[in-house]
Amino acid sequence: MSTHFEQFDDATLVAYIRAGQREAFSPLLARHLPSVLRLCRRLLGTGYEVQDIAQVAALATFIGLPSLTKPERFGAWLHAIAANLARMALRQRRLMSLEALLRSENATLLWPAPVPTP
Repeated sequence: MSTHFEQFDDATLVAYIRAGQREAFSPLLARHLPSVLRLCRRLLGTGYEVQDIAQVAALATFIGLPSLTKPERFGAWLHAIAANLARMALRQRRLMSLEALLRSENATLLWPAPVPTP
């Protein structure tokens, strides 16, 4: 990581990255990654998805830097992307209802049927 970039604000680092100095992305991301991880953890709970979503958000911001209209708002933009990705992951995680599971061809009942009582 190039330490001389750490002294610059977000907008300046974005300008360096856009000018072809990709090594400026590392300190920019390091500045915001702890809070992005906290946001993902708050939305998703603990687990592997937290790191995955944060990594995908970082990649999306790097790829999308040319379209960022307000470079000084990089941190907010990164957090918004991470939050949207986490919400999408939550939607994919939704549990099926018990009735839907029982209608499924692949469902296996793991508890015995109740014994009739007198």
